[in-house]
Amino acid sequence: MSITARDNLIKYLIRKKKVSLNDLMLKFGMSKVVTIDLINEINKSFKSDIIFSNQQGIYMTEQSKMICYNQIFRGKAPLFDCFESDERYVLIIIKLLVDQEFSSLQKLADFCLVSRNTILNDMKVIKKILGLKGLSVSYSRKEGYLISGSEFNIRNKLVTMVKQLLNMPAGKIILNEKQMVNGEEIFRLRKRLEKVESRIGITLTDEQLEDLPYILQFIIKRASHFQQNWTFQIAKYDIQNTIEFPEIKGMFWDYNSLKESDLLYLSLQILSSNMVESAFRISEGDEISLATDQFMDHIEAYLAIQFTQKNDLKEKLILHVGPAIYRSLIGFKINNPLVDEFIEQYEDIYNIVLKAVEPYEKIIQSKLSQEEVVYLSMIVLSWVLKTEEAESLFKAVVLCQSGTSVSKLLLSSLKQMFKEIDFVGAFAVRQYCEFEEVDFVFTTVPIETQKPTFLVPSLLDKDSRKTLIQQVYQEIQGNNKRITQKLLSSIEEFIPRENLKKVSDRITDIFQHQFRKPSISDLEKETDQFIFTHEHISIFTRLIEWDDLVDYALEPLLRRGSITEQYVKVVKDIFYSKYDNMLIARDVYLPHASPEYGVNQMDFQIIILKQPIHMPNGDDLKVVVTLAPDVDNKHVSTLIKLNTLFNDDNVFAQIYQEKDIGAIQAVLNN
Repeated sequence: MSITARDNLIKYLIRKKKVSLNDLMLKFGMSKVVTIDLINEINKSFKSDIIFSNQQGIYMTEQSKMICYNQIFRGKAPLFDCFESDERYVLIIIKLLVDQEFSSLQKLADFCLVSRNTILNDMKVIKKILGLKGLSVSYSRKEGYLISGSEFNIRNKLVTMVKQLLNMPAGKIILNEKQMVNGEEIFRLRKRLEKVESRIGITLTDEQLEDLPYILQFIIKRASHFQQNWTFQIAKYDIQNTIEFPEIKGMFWDYNSLKESDLLYLSLQILSSNMVESAFRISEGDEISLATDQFMDHIEAYLAIQFTQKNDLKEKLILHVGPAIYRSLIGFKINNPLVDEFIEQYEDIYNIVLKAVEPYEKIIQSKLSQEEVVYLSMIVLSWVLKTEEAESLFKAVVLCQSGTSVSKLLLSSLKQMFKEIDFVGAFAVRQYCEFEEVDFVFTTVPIETQKPTFLVPSLLDKDSRKTLIQQVYQEIQGNNKRITQKLLSSIEEFIPRENLKKVSDRITDIFQHQFRKPSISDLEKETDQFIFTHEHISIFTRLIEWDDLVDYALEPLLRRGSITEQYVKVVKDIFYSKYDNMLIARDVYLPHASPEYGVNQMDFQIIILKQPIHMPNGDDLKVVVTLAPDVDNKHVSTLIKLNTLFNDDNVFAQIYQEKDIGAIQAVLNN
C-alpha cells in the first residue's frame, strides 16, 4: 500500500461527510477493485475499521477522523489548506468572540487562508448573521474588528457557532489545527462531566459528552478574556438553589476568574443538553407534571388510544421537556438532524403532536421549535408502536449516539420487526460494556465488539427495514451453534420427565414460529389503512338534535355488529360530559370509548351534518367520526390520516360540501 495513496484518501474522507465509491474512483483515478482494496488495507493497518460503508456511501466517523489525524497528520503540514465560506464565517465569529488580541483585516485573512477582499466580503455576510441576534460588528485601527452587544446574546451566539462548527465534517480537527482549543483541558472537562453525571443522576448522550467540553472551554475562554459584570434573567426557575447547581459549579473550582453569572450560564449548558436518562427535576412545583398529563390526554383523545405504562411515558416526556425548558430560557434551538426526514415519513403524527403541545407552550410562553416537536413526536410514536412483550430466545441491545427520543423510536421499531428478540433497551454507546450478555448489537454508529452487530440508520425507512430483516435472519439461521445453545438454555428448566410435553411444545414452537422470516408485506399490513365503503359514510340533510347525536352516529356500527349496546351507553356518558376533549379538528368530533366497553371489531363511520348542530359550548358540529377502536391500536394509522384530512381547510371544505358519497369515499381512501 502506497503511503501517499493512503494519506490522500484519508485526507479526502476527513473533509467529507459521505461519498460514493464512484466519487473516490473519479477523484483518484483508480478502478473499483483498487479502491476497495486500498480501503481494506487501510482498515487492516489500523487493526480496526476507520473507513465504513453502507447503502448511502463511504464515510469516516468523527472519532475515526480524529484517530487518523492524531496518528498521521498532527504536527505535520496543515490538513486544511482552504475553508468553505460557511466554515470561514463560523471561524471568524468564534475568533472575534474569544480572542483578546487585535484582529485586523490582514490577520483574519491569514487565519482563514484567503485574501483580504474575501474577508471583506465575508464580513458583509457575518454582519447580517450577527444582526439577527442584535449584535453588531465595528472596526477601528486601534482594536481591529470587534463584536458588541448584550453579553447574554454574545454567549448564546458563541455557543451556537461552536456547535455549528462541531457539526461540520472534521470540526474538532479544524479547531485543533487552528490552535483554538487545549486538548488537555478538553480531556479534563470531559472527565469532570462524567463525575457530575453520576453525582446528579443524569446520563448525557454520547454526542453531548463529546461536544460539551468544547462548548464549556470556549465559554470559559470568553469569560476569562472579557471580564465584566453581567446578568441574565431566569428567575422563574431558581437554578442557583437546586441540588444540581453546587455539583456542577464544583466542576470549575480551579477557574478563579469565573463569576457567579458565568457559573450559572455554564450550568445551564449542561442542564439544557440532551440526556439518555435523568434523576433531577426542573422544578419542585407541579407545573411541568400537570402540563405533561394534559399533553398525554390530548394525544389519547386525538388517537383514541390509552397509553400503556403511562407513568413510564410521563417520565420519558419530562426527561425531554425539562432540558427543553432550559433551552427556551437561554434561547437555544436544539440540533435535530432528523427533522426533515422524520416529518417526511411521519407527517401525520407530527401534526397531531404539534396540536397537543399547547400545555408546554403555556409554560415557556412561546412556541416550541420544530426540532423540539419532532423529538416529542418520536417519543409518542415509540409508545404507539409498543408491542406486547413475548418470550424470546435472543437478547439484543440498541446503541444510539442521540438522545432518548431517537433511541426509543428506533427501539420500538426494532421490537415490532423482530418479535423473537428481547431488546433489553436503548443506551448510549459508552454504556455498552454493561451489556455483555446480549446476542446481537444494533447500533447507529460503528463500534468494536465480538458480538454480531447490525449498523442501522436512526430512522428506518422501507428499504432499510428490508435490508435489516435479511441481515438479521441470515445471522440467526446461519449460526446453528447459537440456536443450539439458546435451545438448550430454553428447555433446561423442563428436563424432568413430568414436563416432557412442555419440552415438546417448546421445540415445536421454536422451529415452527421463532425463525419465520417476516416479509415486507407482513410489516406493511400492520399499518394498512381502513378502507371506507359507501356504508361507512352517512350524509344527514335534516337537523339532528344534540341529545340524539350519539345514537345516530353509532347506529351503523351497532348494526354491523362492531359494538354492543353497552359501548353505546358508555360513549354517550363520556361524550356528553367531555365532548370538548374529543375535538380532532375544527367542527369535527370523535365520540368513542375504550375497546373493553364493548368493541367486537374495529370500525369507523363518517357522519356529515349538512345542518350543523349548535353545541352547549356555543360551537358548531359539522362532522362526526365515530370509532370502534382496536385493542391493539390498529385504528391509529387511519385516525392519524383522518386528523390530517380534516385539519386541511381545503380538504374539509371539499368533503363537507360534497353531496356524492362516492366522491367522499375517494378522498378518504386516497
